[in-house]
Amino acid sequence: LMRPLLLNTREAAKVIGTTSGCLKRSRVTGRLYRGIKTPPFLKLGKAVRYRPEDLEDWARELEQHKIRETLKPI
Repeated sequence: LMRPLLLNTREAAKVIGTTSGCLKRSRVTGRLYRGIKTPPFLKLGKAVRYRPEDLEDWARELEQHKIRETLKPI
């Protein structure tokens, strides 16, 4: 099964487990949730697209951030 090269907002939101509304807002604010930056996206004219590999890298980076926060001394 071939993976699509680019995902639209709805598809990307499903992949990362959020809503398309949250993802759309995050492109304006720069943050998906408090302290979590927006995943990288491409602007192709008026269309916004996400590369699956960028979403994977973003999720991996987020997981590493969570691990570092957990291991921080109090």
